[in-house]
Amino acid sequence: MVLRVFIPACTCLLWLMPAAAGSTATVRQHLSFEYADDSVVLPGWYVDPAATVSRDTEVVHGGAASAKIVGSSRTRHDTTAIYYALNNPAGRTLRVSGFLKTDSVAGFAGLWLRLEGTLDNIAWDKMRDVGLTGTNDWAGYSVELPLDRDVRSISFGVHVNGAGTVWADDLDVSVDGKSLLGEIRSADHRSPLELDREFDDGSGIGFATLSDQQAEALALLGKVWGFLKYHHPAVTSGTRHWDYDLFRVLPSMLDAGSREEVREVILRWLEDLGPVPPCSPCAREPTDTHLVPRLAWIASRDFLGGELRDALVHVYRNRSAILESFYVGTSLDAGNPLFLNEPAYEQFQLPDAGFRLLSVFRFWNMIEYWFPYRNLIDESWDAVLTEFIQRTAGVGTVNEYHLELVLLIAKVSDTHAKWHVHAGLPPGRCLVPVPLRFLDGELVVWGPDARIRGAASLLEMGDVILSFDGTPVREHVRQTSKYYPASNESAQLRDMTWTLTRGACEEELSFEIRRGTQKLPVLERRAEYDEMDFGRYFQHDRPGEAFQQLSDSISYLKLSAVSIKDVPEYLERASSGDLIIDIRGYPAEPVVFALGRHLVSAPTPFAKFTMADLSNPGAFAWTRPYSLDPEEPHFGGKVVLLVDETTQSQAEYTAMAFRAAPSATVVGSTTAGADGDYSSIVLPGGVTGGISGIGVFYPDQRQTQRVGIVPDVWARPTIDGIRDGRDEVLEAGIRIVLRGRASDAEIRRMALRR
Repeated sequence: MVLRVFIPACTCLLWLMPAAAGSTATVRQHLSFEYADDSVVLPGWYVDPAATVSRDTEVVHGGAASAKIVGSSRTRHDTTAIYYALNNPAGRTLRVSGFLKTDSVAGFAGLWLRLEGTLDNIAWDKMRDVGLTGTNDWAGYSVELPLDRDVRSISFGVHVNGAGTVWADDLDVSVDGKSLLGEIRSADHRSPLELDREFDDGSGIGFATLSDQQAEALALLGKVWGFLKYHHPAVTSGTRHWDYDLFRVLPSMLDAGSREEVREVILRWLEDLGPVPPCSPCAREPTDTHLVPRLAWIASRDFLGGELRDALVHVYRNRSAILESFYVGTSLDAGNPLFLNEPAYEQFQLPDAGFRLLSVFRFWNMIEYWFPYRNLIDESWDAVLTEFIQRTAGVGTVNEYHLELVLLIAKVSDTHAKWHVHAGLPPGRCLVPVPLRFLDGELVVWGPDARIRGAASLLEMGDVILSFDGTPVREHVRQTSKYYPASNESAQLRDMTWTLTRGACEEELSFEIRRGTQKLPVLERRAEYDEMDFGRYFQHDRPGEAFQQLSDSISYLKLSAVSIKDVPEYLERASSGDLIIDIRGYPAEPVVFALGRHLVSAPTPFAKFTMADLSNPGAFAWTRPYSLDPEEPHFGGKVVLLVDETTQSQAEYTAMAFRAAPSATVVGSTTAGADGDYSSIVLPGGVTGGISGIGVFYPDQRQTQRVGIVPDVWARPTIDGIRDGRDEVLEAGIRIVLRGRASDAEIRRMALRR
């Protein structure tokens, strides 16, 4: 995961959300949490996620209630927050102040304030320098920023990163020292999503098959619907329930008998949105872009006819230089797209034909306008739209619906791009209790111990699985690989090992294996998920502490257990020799800069990003190169980086940074090829997933997505090495450091897993 200002977060703060409650309570009541409304968690506020935020009437600073925000325990960087939005007041300085209390905060907590203006005018204050950690009693805090006449929106709130709890109470908003709470009232912020309930019980659209003409018409509608969603002011401002507007036009589209009638239906529908006023200020054409919007079709009279073409071009030419949109924003820290106000419609396990069509339209346009690697999609993206309009038309079960969505997301070939569903994968909650790994096309029992958490197994490390349940492994791979979306084959095969042997817990699985030169039958009983140590699937590094001394001159650091606060100790202990950094697993904490700055002696660029341009949906512009700036103490020894298919996202980004060190060598095999911060997506039926949201490249703009981090020295485990408990990738790293100064036997002893 890559972050623009390098504060990693799996759930980033949204930069603008409307307040959640429609009430006439005063802002004072909202900001002191004294106003109660049973229909919302915190009246007047947007909360994320709602399940971890509440109104507390026991722990208070003043009055009868406070806001209680419980942070995520998954990592210390996940963010839980509450948000409030205001119009731009006149004045020079805006301050948000209030009282906070914390309990066991693992990351940091605090107030935050964000002002939005033009593309070059984004400012925020997040109390990062004085962020609260641990446990603190009630105390007053504040954040402030200078106001500017170009400020278009103001949002503020309270957040906690990682596990722990923060309470907030008696907040105040002031301009130039004067409180605004006695002067302004909260508006009714309810959106059409709350007010328009016409299709809550179903779209009313039903079809099991579509003619080619209907599919072609719906594909055109899907493109226009997505274009207007991200360009037309009546939609970007949040004044329309755009999903339900789709359902209103669908009957006429399905009844249209000719291309001219289809265009006429769409034109009348567009005119119903009202006139598009002249933009002020107008969006500038994108510059220094890696990707430009694919909008030549809106200017084609052959494709659209004259009137519809002119109407869409008018919308495009009058798009405003906005930084806010009802349906998309960017995260505070990373800048990756955030898909806002997208209802999950969880009331439908199997969405009807209209909602299924909405799923295809929603996802297709998210990729079309907000996927940084759109140019790497192997197939025509327009053809994919038409294909899945037809494919989803006649699905009859929840599993079939999920299956089509899996096949759809697989088209983008992004290891980040997955749905949290099990369609296409073996059913059941049990697995054979051994870690597996594909090596040179063979499925091998792998790991420091073939038995996980005491679960019985007859399989041994180094056993090659030839078949199970009578089907050769290669055939299993051929039949099921399409259900494992991935950037490259190494990541796809890695993912398959996690579920390949899944099934019913009471069933046994018959294997044919090769052990040495013998072929043997083995009968295995599956074990419950909670008996499995999935860490051996997700990381291939050395067991034990983060920092280990392999010899007097070779230090070893594995990032899956690294701690930022311990970086000075790591450097001191490694200072007299060389350092092997193991990135065969996801970093426990982001140490790109905390450690990387000590590996260079001069400013050293290591990456460039491409970021979405909200004023030009579909455009991704280059950022400046990101660099490691040297910091003492400088580590002057050799640096070896170990990577393989478990090196993904933030791990790949870290490898890119450390590789820039003059003395660094990358050893191992091709990584997962999925970099860039994760952007979450939700589709009708409550289907959740996501995609890579930022493009990550080397400073010379070489590609990393799908390619991965290609090692300088290739090294992979062998079956004989696995049987002997060896770590042959680590051995290769040690061999590079020593350069002939030790025998193979000595190197094996240093690298031997303990």
